Amino acid sequence: MYKFTKNIINENNSEWIIEPINKFTPIPPICIATMLRRIILTNVPTLAILYYNDETHDKIYIVENKTCLDNGFIKHRLSTLPFNIRPDNTNTCRISYKSNGQLGNISTHQFLIEIDGKHKPASEYIPDIYFHRLRTKDENLEFQASLEISCGEICGAHSPSGRISAIPIKLSDQEGPAKLTIETIEGITNYNPTHVFDIAIQISITMIELLYDEVMILDPNTDFETMKWQGDYTKYTAYKITVGGEKTISRLKTSPGKWGNTPLLPSKVRCLVTIAQVLQEFIVASDSSFIHISYMTPHPLKKEVTIAMAFENESPENAKKKLLEQIFNLKDYITQNIHLKTAIIYALNVN
Repeated sequence: MYKFTKNIINENNSEWIIEPINKFTPIPPICIATMLRRIILTNVPTLAILYYNDETHDKIYIVENKTCLDNGFIKHRLSTLPFNIRPDNTNTCRISYKSNGQLGNISTHQFLIEIDGKHKPASEYIPDIYFHRLRTKDENLEFQASLEISCGEICGAHSPSGRISAIPIKLSDQEGPAKLTIETIEGITNYNPTHVFDIAIQISITMIELLYDEVMILDPNTDFETMKWQGDYTKYTAYKITVGGEKTISRLKTSPGKWGNTPLLPSKVRCLVTIAQVLQEFIVASDSSFIHISYMTPHPLKKEVTIAMAFENESPENAKKKLLEQIFNLKDYITQNIHLKTAIIYALNVN
């Protein structure tokens, strides 16, 4: 098990010290911290303005632009703005602006925000950010935009945490306590570090379930590719499988339930690489029948992960069965030891 001690630095900056309670833990704390860090940077959902550079998909409509900036520049600038609106708190959200011949600086607090059909003060949902300056009477700007679910994988500006680090307390002790520091954007109170931390834990469990489903549908006779693997004196049976990628994205788009066709699907599938790393650590420490277990990404743009495994003598069917068993055990271990309730209990220990 692990002990989580939360230290509040300020409203937007907190750190968690992750310590092993037992002498032996199958997953080093630094691996847990790294997993949460990667999930936060790529998969915690936010609401944002997406710029596709494609009129068919664009949700940004430039009504009038008589400024020194072209439409593409205005759209790109809008797509980098952080919003203090969580996807689970709203169904529709739109922003708009019309200069009406006014001169001077344009601030984000001058934008109009409409959430679920009701107008809201911009100051509650977006930090005060300089957007542009109108210098002459001939300059005018008017636009409308809809917010969509996004995350840091789609655009770095959409990550609720601008700074996040995961390091061992002692660099010489990779098995000992680790520190996870989360700094969220100032003024984004709905995405405080504790909320971001809790969401990352939930997503990690969901991603383990996805990896289990991906391995489950593989055919041992065709998808478990035999590898040549030879030790000093013994030949082993070795296999490699590939999960994720466009096939998985296409399958999940049409599947009912928690996945569906959302902009976050490619990001979640890409996150299988992070889960594969944790699975490797878990299997190495928990199951000696795996002579070898490793993972790699054939190409970062393909959102695939290849898992290689070796045994003394196992058929493809048994190799699949053993791998599924360990993925299930990993989910059970994360649920029991690093689940949201556990994290909240230890988070109450505030220094």
